[in-house]
Amino acid sequence: MLGGSIGGRNTRAVYLANAVGTTNAASYTYNVSFGVENARRHIIVCHFATHLTANLAVPSSCTIGGVVASLLVSQPAVSGGNSHQFWIAAVPTGASGDVVITRAANMGFGALLVWAAYDLVSPALIHSLATFANPATGSLDTTGGGIALGGALNLTATGFTWAG
Repeated sequence: MLGGSIGGRNTRAVYLANAVGTTNAASYTYNVSFGVENARRHIIVCHFATHLTANLAVPSSCTIGGVVASLLVSQPAVSGGNSHQFWIAAVPTGASGDVVITRAANMGFGALLVWAAYDLVSPALIHSLATFANPATGSLDTTGGGIALGGALNLTATGFTWAG
């Protein structure tokens, strides 16, 4: 599980889409909705990947709608396995577009969650949480008017609980 808090004063986030890539590839391209255009819109994605080899903890790059994204937080895989990352880019125009995740070597599986965040005071991460615990538990601090986003990947689980 990976989570983060961001924003402040009047920030809002809208969950837009999810996508899955199942081919054995070093790069995944997901065509997804970006929501309503806005001069103060950032697109935030959470990418999950399974690794065929170790040492693929963080993707080489991520672009969102052609814009180079910044890595907010990463939960690297431990000796292969799954990893998760949150990426962000200011993408004020376009109702949809491509999110491209590239790694140095092949991923066995990839999945993506997509949010549009509006009116961020700063695109910098305030607090993050990362855990491989089963069940995943933890706490996340947020600021007044900020947003908290989270994602988890378990290929056999059927759900989770988000409280607070």
